Amino acid sequence: MSEINPNKVHDSEDTQKYVETLARTIENLKNIINVLNEKLTNYEKEIASLREQNADLKSKLPNASNLEKINEMYKIKIDELERDIKIYKKNQEIIQLDLKESEKNVFTFQKKVIETKNQTQEVPVKKIEQPKIEILKLSSEGRRKCPNCNNVNQASIHELVDKTKIVMDYPRVYGKKYKCGDCGMEWK
Repeated sequence: MSEINPNKVHDSEDTQKYVETLARTIENLKNIINVLNEKLTNYEKEIASLREQNADLKSKLPNASNLEKINEMYKIKIDELERDIKIYKKNQEIIQLDLKESEKNVFTFQKKVIETKNQTQEVPVKKIEQPKIEILKLSSEGRRKCPNCNNVNQASIHELVDKTKIVMDYPRVYGKKYKCGDCGMEWK
C-alpha cells in the first residue's frame, strides 16, 4: 500500500473515494482469507480421512501387496496435501499482513482528514494500488501453462536457469523459471 500524504486532499469527495477504495480492498482481502481458510480446512479433513482409510487397510490385510501399494499412494497424497497446507498458510500470512496494513492506512487517513478539517490544510490523495498477492502454484496442477496466453504446448515452453534464486550454495545450484515461446512471458 502507498503511504498517505496529508497535504493534498482536494475535497471531501476525493477523501470519500479513497476511503471507499481502501474499504473494498480490505473486503477483498478478507474474502481471499476466507477462501484460503476453507481450502485449508478441506485439506486437513482429507488428510484425516486418508489416515483413517490407511489404518483400516492396514488392519484388514497387512501382508497384501495391493494394500501396500495403496498405502504408499495415500502417503504420497498426504505429503502433497501437507505441502499444499504449508503453501496456503504462507499465502494467508501474506494476506493478513496486507489486510493489517490496509486497515492501518484507512485509520491514519481518516485521522489526518479530521485534523486537516480543523486546520484547513490540503491533503494529497495518492493513487491506491491493489495489493500484490502472490498465490503460489501447487505442484499437483499438472502441465505447465503460460499465465499470459494460456499456451500449453510443452515444446514452446522453455525451462531456463533463474540466477536470482539460489537453491544451494555449494555446489552452486540455481532455481528454474519458464519462458513461453509464443508470447515471450517469463514466470517462475
